[in-house]
This record gives sequence, C-alpha cells and structure tokens, in this order.
Amino acid sequence: MYDLVDNPRVLINTMNNLNGYPIAVSTFTRIPTNMPYATANNGYDCSYGNLIFGGLDGCVMKYMSKILNFELNIVEPLDKEKFGYKAPNGTFLGSLGDIVYRRAQITGNSRFLEVFDREQYEYTLPIKNDQICFVVPKADRIPPYASLFNCFSSDTWTALLIVMCSMCVLYYFSAQISFHLLLRTKMCPFKDTINIIGLFLNVPMHKLPQIHHERMIVISCLMFNIIILGTFQGSLFTSFSSILYYPDINTLEDLSHSNLFIATSLDPFNGDESQVIKKIYSKHIDLFERALTRAALKRDVAAMERKEDANFFIQTEYISSDGVPLLHVVAECPTSNFLAYIVPKHSPFLPRFNVLLRRFLESGLIEKWYYDTVEATILSNKYAKNQTSNSQEPLELQDLQSAFYFLFVGAALATIAFVIEITCKLFK
Repeated sequence: MYDLVDNPRVLINTMNNLNGYPIAVSTFTRIPTNMPYATANNGYDCSYGNLIFGGLDGCVMKYMSKILNFELNIVEPLDKEKFGYKAPNGTFLGSLGDIVYRRAQITGNSRFLEVFDREQYEYTLPIKNDQICFVVPKADRIPPYASLFNCFSSDTWTALLIVMCSMCVLYYFSAQISFHLLLRTKMCPFKDTINIIGLFLNVPMHKLPQIHHERMIVISCLMFNIIILGTFQGSLFTSFSSILYYPDINTLEDLSHSNLFIATSLDPFNGDESQVIKKIYSKHIDLFERALTRAALKRDVAAMERKEDANFFIQTEYISSDGVPLLHVVAECPTSNFLAYIVPKHSPFLPRFNVLLRRFLESGLIEKWYYDTVEATILSNKYAKNQTSNSQEPLELQDLQSAFYFLFVGAALATIAFVIEITCKLFK
C-alpha cells in the first residue's frame, strides 16, 4: 500500500509509452494531405506500418506512433465512403463509421470540425484552419488586338478625350481673340485645331505660334503629351510582352451575376438568407463527375474546395502546357473551419493525442509537414511537364494584330474615299 501511495503511476497509465500496443487507424489516400510516397515524390515520407505515406496527416500519425510507441494498424473504410456520414437510417458510413463502431481508434485523415451530432465520437485538438472557397474558371485572355485599348481604363480614355477636345476649343478661341484684338494677320481655325490634335499624337507643328499666350498653350500640351505618351508606350509594351486577362470573379456578388452553375454538395453558409446567397444556390446542379474538372474543361460551373487544396490542384492538375492556370479561387470565401481528427467517444487515448498535437502545432511542424509535401509535389510536376518559362520569347504576328487592323481599316477607308471622289468627278 505504501508503494502505491508513493508511486501512484503504478495504477495510473499516463499513456506516455504504449509498449507497441496496436492501434487501428482508419485512413484512405487523399491528395495532398495523405499521399502514397510514389505520388508525394520528394515530399515528406511517413510510414503507416508497411506502407509509406507523404503529407501532413501521414506525418502526424507517424510521429505520434513513434513518440507513444504504438503500432499502427491500417483500417480502410469498408464501404469506400472515405470521410463518411450518417445515413438516413441512422447508420454511420466511411471512416466515421469505423470510429463510431470502434473498428478504429482514430482517423488518419483530418476533417472539418462540426458542432452537431457528436454523441458517439469526439474531435481531437484542431491542427489547422482552412477556408471553403468557390473555384471558378480562369477569366478569358484579352485578345491581342484589344491590348491597345486596355493600356488605360475606360475612365482614363474618356478623360484624355475630354482634355484633347478642351485644349482644341481653348486654342480655337485663343486664335479668335488674337485675330480680332491683337491684329493677327492670318487665321485658319481648322488648321490650328489640327495642329493641336497633332501635338497629342506626337506630330510636330509646321510653324510655332507667334503670340505668347498661344505658345504657352502649345508648351503645356507638349509637356502633357510627353508624360501621357511615355506612360502609354510603357503600358503598350507590357501588354504585348505579357499575357493579360479580363478581371476574375473575386466576390460572391460577382459569382451570383455570372452564368456559372454551382456544383457542390457542401452548404457552408450556415442558414444565410441574403439575396446574394439565395441567387447563388438557385443555380445549384448535381454533377456525376469531378466539379473542378468540369469547371476547367467546360467552363460552365463553379466548384467548392478547401482553399489550400484548391491552390495545390490548380498548380499540379489544372494548368495548361505553358503554365497558365485553368481555374481561379474566388477571393471572398463563404466560411472557414478548423481541421481535426476524430476518436470514439470517451477514448482513453484522446488526452495524450491532444498533448502531442498541441506540441506539433506550437512548434510549427504542422505547417512544415504540409508545405514541404505541397511545394515538393508542385515543383516535381513542373519539371515533369517541362513547364519552364522562357523569359526572352520573340513577339509573334498575332501579338501585333492591332497594328495591322488599323492599317487595313485605314486602307479600306482610303479606298472608299477614292471611289467616291472618282465617282463624283465622273458624274459632275
């Protein structure tokens, strides 16, 4: 008895060392958090018994088994439902069913923490937080012929046109005053207006004005032209030397106004009854194929995915041969949630699991294991697909479409004017 009082640990198992006790883990392959090593490439490899896994979840299970000294027994969901759910008849499916019916002691795949229906299982300490976001097709590329007009915004083009017209009017009235009050010997309003327009188009004047206030107007127009033309040429070079796209969908309101259907089984809005949410879900459809693939190829739906996973899939699967992404993650995400593992109700292993998970989280290992695998896999995919960018590629003919369009339009107008002039001359 005195030995028990002096050393209560004789009867109390602190779970510091399980001495090789076998613990069943319900797990399945999930990219990128639980990948077979052959898929994870140069990412972190973590052992599951005789199997090798890479990714965050694989590393968490591996190092928990090493520290607590227990043996990992892999249990795959019997019904192939992966995460699982509670069926209408009350039975639990997937890895959730493995935990509820105690075929496993912990799940090997982290899942979103939910606050309802937890009478028969418990969550561990959350290890991460992630957002649930809409993933939409990447916006269309701006055609090369339209690059000229996209150097400035529509408001800027309008302002430049107003300034040009205002200076022409100002110069015209200045010439009128010079002719009537300052006894200017010659006046040609049309020619004076053309000269001012030419200044804005970088065309030199044939003759400088003799009146001082007219010279001041010309000088101000020249300075204005130097700044605007320099900016325009720089923007024009950028538009020709890089690929430009129309604005992407970045808000839920933009998504509600788009023509995209919503393909998802998730409902992350928690009963939100706003008009934007109602409009989004009024376009919901059921798909029998992967929504991300449909969005990338047919470009008619918006999918929902974890934000970090979506960025990973875009950089590894949904990317063109020249490295351009086919999908875009909407910046405004409806909600975020914590990720955790689940164990059976009143599991004796839960307190010790939480201690280790807290240590992993606070030491930064959770983030390291995740991004080590993700970045290594992305880099390996880029090399496998030869997605190397050439920083010095010559401009092709299609990049200069706008110049030829202006030339052809000008030649066509000149031809029409020529025919009209000849016709008028013949029938005069």
